Amino acid sequence: MCYDVSKGLKYLHRQKFIHSDVAARNCLVTGGGTVKIYDFWMTRKGEEYQLQQDQKMQLQIKWTAPETLKSGKLTLLSDVWGFGILMWEIFSSGKCPYPQFTDVETKEKVSKGYRMEFPENTPKYCCNLMRNCWEVNSARRHHFKDIVKKFETLIKTQK
Repeated sequence: MCYDVSKGLKYLHRQKFIHSDVAARNCLVTGGGTVKIYDFWMTRKGEEYQLQQDQKMQLQIKWTAPETLKSGKLTLLSDVWGFGILMWEIFSSGKCPYPQFTDVETKEKVSKGYRMEFPENTPKYCCNLMRNCWEVNSARRHHFKDIVKKFETLIKTQK
């Protein structure tokens, strides 16, 4: 699932689009079992986009990168943060992220460095990838071309 979504986001980013709402609720599974990212109503053209005040109110706090919550600026790397949350959703069997916190509490905690614990039985390589997706310094986060390569390497080693 994570690999399929990362490939879709790699394609979207190559076309210079920011999805801006990466979450399990925005994924579909085809009849063949492939996972596709969808729901492009918040998608923006470009490598960065400054949200207007009314658009900021539409953000899904628990999936939004801390720098976006602070500045209102969407970037390709803010999608990577959301992908880390999506991975957490997958490995937690669909739980809502930060289940013990309200949106206001989540925003405050994450801005102060809080990160969720990894779901039980999450493979170490996925924990490492989520940790990278949640880097406070967005410049240290992997781009989707790198994330896809990591999954492809993993798939090759498991054959």
